[in-house]
Amino acid sequence: MDLSAGVGHEILIGIVSNAIFAVFLSFLNWLAKPASEFLYGKRKYSSRIFISGSWITWFLSNILYAYFSGPNPTLFALATGGLLSLFLWKELNQFSRFGLLKLDQSVRKGLDYDTALTLCTNQFEFLGIGASKLTSSKAFEGAITRCNRLGTPIRFLLTKPDNPLLIGAAKQKNVNPKEYKKRVQESLERLASFKLDRGMNIEVRFYPSVTNRDLQLFRIMFINDELCLLSYNVIGEGDGSQLPQLHLKNFTHTRNVESFYYPFREYFEKLWVDSLAWDFRFPIK
Repeated sequence: MDLSAGVGHEILIGIVSNAIFAVFLSFLNWLAKPASEFLYGKRKYSSRIFISGSWITWFLSNILYAYFSGPNPTLFALATGGLLSLFLWKELNQFSRFGLLKLDQSVRKGLDYDTALTLCTNQFEFLGIGASKLTSSKAFEGAITRCNRLGTPIRFLLTKPDNPLLIGAAKQKNVNPKEYKKRVQESLERLASFKLDRGMNIEVRFYPSVTNRDLQLFRIMFINDELCLLSYNVIGEGDGSQLPQLHLKNFTHTRNVESFYYPFREYFEKLWVDSLAWDFRFPIK
C-alpha cells in the first residue's frame, strides 16, 4: 500500500509540475508580444523573445526540479521537453501556414543558383535583370533540358541590354561602364542559342525600361510551380548572392491565395502581359 501511495504521489507531482510548466509557457507566449513592443517597438516580432524565453524556462525548471529532489527528473525533462516542442512548433508553424518555408541569410550560403537549377524538373520561370548568373551556370543546360515541354514554355522576364541603369550601376561598382550591358547581352545570346540551335521552348520578354524606376527590384525564380525563390537587387553592390533569400511554397491542395507565393505569381503574370516579347534576333530592337 505504501509503495502504491508513493507511486501515485510521484505521478501526481509530475502531472502538477507539467501543468504548471504548460501554464507558464502559455503566459510567456502571451507576454512575448507586449514585451517585444516595450523593448523594441511595435515593428519587431515577438518570436525571438518567446523562443529564447521558452528554452530558458525549460532549462531552469529542470534544474530546480532536480535541486528539490523531484521524482523521476528524467521523465520530467522528457515531458516538459515535449510540451516545449509543441509550443515551439506552434510558433514556427505560423510561417509555414502562409507559405513561408525558409529564409536564407544569403543566397550563397543557402539555396544558391547552381543548386536551385538542379531542382528544376518540370517548370522554370525567372524575373531578374539579365539572368547571367543562371545562364552561365554549369547546371543551366540540365535544367533547361529537363523543363523543356511543348505546351509549357520556359519563361524569362529581363531588361534590355541598353537599359541606361546598367551603365550607372557599372560606374557605381567602379567597373567598365559597358560591363553589365555586356553580361546581359551574353546571357541573351546563350538563351538564343538554346532556342534557335537546340529548339528549346524558351520565351523571353523585356519589361519596360524607359527610366531607372523600371528596373525590377525583385529577383524571382519559380521552380516546378511549387517553390518560389525570392530575393532582390541592390544596384552597384555585388551580384546579389550576398543578399537574403526567401523560400515561398505554392499551395496546391488548399486555397493558393493563402500563401505568399500567390501575389508574387500574380505579379509575374501581370508583368509578363505588359512586357515586350523578344524574337531572339540581334541587334535587339
